[in-house]
Amino acid sequence: MSTRIATLFMLLLPATAATAQTLDVILSPPVTVAGGSTYGSMRPRIALVHGNEPLVAWGKNAAPAYIARWNGSGFNTPVAVAPPGVIVYAGSSEGPEVAGRGDTAYVVFASLPTTSGKIYCVRSADGGLTWSDTVHIQSQDSLPPYSPSVIIGNGGNPYVAYEAAYGTNLTSPHQYVVRSADGGQTFLPDVIGSSASIGEPCECCPPVLVLRDTTVYLLYRNNASNIRECYVATSTDNGLTFGTPTKVDFSNYNINSCPSSGPDMVLNGDSLTGVWMSKYGNTNRIYTGTMNTLTGQFGYNRLADPSPPVSGFGQARPAVAGRNDTLAVVWDDGRNGNIDCWVSLSVSGVPGLQTRVQVNDTATDAGTQSNCDVAYDGTKFHFVYTDGVSNSIMYRTGTINGFVGINEQQLENALTLFPNPVSDVLRVNTATGETISITDVHGKTMTVLQTVKGQMLLLDVKTWPAGVYFYSTASGAGGKFTVIH
Repeated sequence: MSTRIATLFMLLLPATAATAQTLDVILSPPVTVAGGSTYGSMRPRIALVHGNEPLVAWGKNAAPAYIARWNGSGFNTPVAVAPPGVIVYAGSSEGPEVAGRGDTAYVVFASLPTTSGKIYCVRSADGGLTWSDTVHIQSQDSLPPYSPSVIIGNGGNPYVAYEAAYGTNLTSPHQYVVRSADGGQTFLPDVIGSSASIGEPCECCPPVLVLRDTTVYLLYRNNASNIRECYVATSTDNGLTFGTPTKVDFSNYNINSCPSSGPDMVLNGDSLTGVWMSKYGNTNRIYTGTMNTLTGQFGYNRLADPSPPVSGFGQARPAVAGRNDTLAVVWDDGRNGNIDCWVSLSVSGVPGLQTRVQVNDTATDAGTQSNCDVAYDGTKFHFVYTDGVSNSIMYRTGTINGFVGINEQQLENALTLFPNPVSDVLRVNTATGETISITDVHGKTMTVLQTVKGQMLLLDVKTWPAGVYFYSTASGAGGKFTVIH
C-alpha cells in the first residue's frame, strides 16, 4: 500500500502577497534493486531511459561497477560494466555515475589505484540492456584521475567532468572537462574548467555538469585557503575553453580538510539551481542557490530544509532533480540519531522548498539509510538509496497528489512561461498563438500579449513591483508567476 504523507507547503512570497498550499506526497512501496554480498550497495545513482524507466548504477568494494534496469515489475539482474580485473573506486562520496536520454545511456567510473587509475566510459544504445566495451576517456594519464560525472548533450554525446591531482596525496588538483563527438567511441582532449586564480578545487568533492545548447556549466567545490565554497565555471564554446568561475555559494565554509560532499545542479528555464553542503555553527546543512544564465545574477542561497538538525551529523551529500518550477532536493540527514534519507519538494522553485518528507521507509529507521539520488520524469520523482541494514539498494517513487507535471500542462495548455520566479525577462512560449492577459493580485491588467504560434515572446518585468501575477487565455489556459527583485 502506498504511503501518503500530508505536509504543509508554504510558498514564500514578497510581503505584498503570501499563500499556503498543502501537498499530499505519495511514496510507493520500496523495491530492492540489488545488494548483499554479491553486488554490494555503494552510492547508487539513477537515470531515466526508454520511456522513463529507471536505470541504476553503483559500486562495490574491490569490485567492478554494476547496472540494473527496471523491467516493469522489478529490476533486471545487475550487469557488471568494467573490464576484467579493473577495480572501480566507490565510496560514500563518489563512485560510478550514470546519465540517460531515450535509449541512450552512459556510465563513467574511475579505476583504482588513484595513483595510476583511469576514467572509463561505457555506452548503451538500447536503454541499458546491453553495454559497449569500455573506452578510456582522459588524456591526463600522468595524473591520478577520480570523481567523474557525466551528462548527455548534443547529438546524444557524453560530456564528462573529473578531477585530477598533480601532487601526491591528491594535492594541487584541477577539474577537467572532456567530451565526445561520436557517441562515446572517442573523446576530445581534456580542458581545465577550474581556475588557479581563485584557489584550487576541493580535493575529493565530485564536480557536476549541466549543458544548454553549446554552453557548458561546471559546478564544483573550491578551496581557497580552506574556504570551501561552490563555483560555476562556464564554457560558451561547447566545452573547448572555460572562463573564470563565478561564486554561487556565500556560506564562507571554513574547513581544513575535504568534507567529502559534492554539489549537484539542474537547469530550470534560464536559471541554474545548485545544491551543496555547508556548515552553520557545528552542524552541516544543505543550501540551495540559483544563477540566471542570461544575466549572471545569483540569488536565494537559502536552506533546502527550513528546519534542519541543530546538532550531531546534520546533513550531507545532496542531489537535485526537477523541471521548471518543480524541484526535489535529497540529502543524508542525522536528525533521528541515525542517518536517513530526506527530500524537500517544491512546485514553485527554490522559494517553495518547504515540504519535507523522509524518503526511506520509516519502518527501517534503525541503522543507516544514505546516499539518496533522485530523477524526475515530469510527473513523478524516482529515488534510490542504500539501506545499510540489509546492505541493499532500494528504489521507490514519489508523486505529489493532484499536481499535473509540466509535460501534461504543456500538452493541455500549449503554453509555458519561465523562469518562475523571474527578476528581469519572462519568456512566454505558446504552441498555438493566443492572446494572453496578465493581471496583478488586485485584478489590475498589467499587459495583454499577442503571441505567435511556435515563437517565444520576451516580456521585460524589471520595473514591475515584486509579487504574484496571474495569466490567462481565451482557451482557458492560465496560471501564475512570481516577480522578485
